[in-house]
Amino acid sequence: MKRAAFLIAAALLLGAVPAERVSLRFAVAAAGVPVACDTKISGLGTTRATIVPQDLRFYVSDVRLVRPDGSEAAVALDDDRAWQAKGVALLSWCADGKRDVRDVVTGSVPAGTYRGVRFAVGVPDALNHADATIADAPLNVTGMYWSWRSGYKFLRFDVRASRENGASPSTWLVHVGSTACATAASGAYSCRHPNRPEIALHDYDWHANTIVLDVAKLVAGADLTAHTGGTECMSDPSDDADCSPPFAALGLAGTSKAQTVFHVR
Repeated sequence: MKRAAFLIAAALLLGAVPAERVSLRFAVAAAGVPVACDTKISGLGTTRATIVPQDLRFYVSDVRLVRPDGSEAAVALDDDRAWQAKGVALLSWCADGKRDVRDVVTGSVPAGTYRGVRFAVGVPDALNHADATIADAPLNVTGMYWSWRSGYKFLRFDVRASRENGASPSTWLVHVGSTACATAASGAYSCRHPNRPEIALHDYDWHANTIVLDVAKLVAGADLTAHTGGTECMSDPSDDADCSPPFAALGLAGTSKAQTVFHVR
């Protein structure tokens, strides 16, 4: 797909294929209720916890629109070196407890009719283990990088959570990224757990629809107040039980079920 995206981008640049500008809108909700930074959302998870988002960001890449016949057209993402670069876009609603909103992905595709969208949540392997301190934006965001794993957090969702009975709040974190990575003699990385969700949505028209991340679905099977010190998913499905509910919702960790987190509105 990366080569296809490159060829389409080159053709569009040279004027060989009529280009169409696209803007893919994203939103975050909890069972239909819009989610914003530092606002209370009630009734989530197995204990119907009340949460206050502290961080909510994710990367998307390999973005494609789908024609009625099922064929794909890669979206050549704009390269603004702020929110988008090298075929990767960062979407954000909350960063380190502060409102920081970027809810659109922009680019170009061959002109045509499209009825679906596909994308990956994450950073491609070829870019995932770069040095974030010298990378171009948005791959220079240190809050979206694990120095101890030498890779990016593809999706970050941090909340303060409390039970309905008013118990003291606890911290709940889910950080999705590649784990169990090793470096080959060539210098290339290989990860036993890529943890890069592939999303496919039907009946999508970028002119009229929005792609929604439903955090209620993400945490549906999780107890957000299970531990005094906080619940943490750091993306190792082999020894991190806290990852099981969000990973299942994202269709990761060998689950046979389709993802339930993203839908079209």
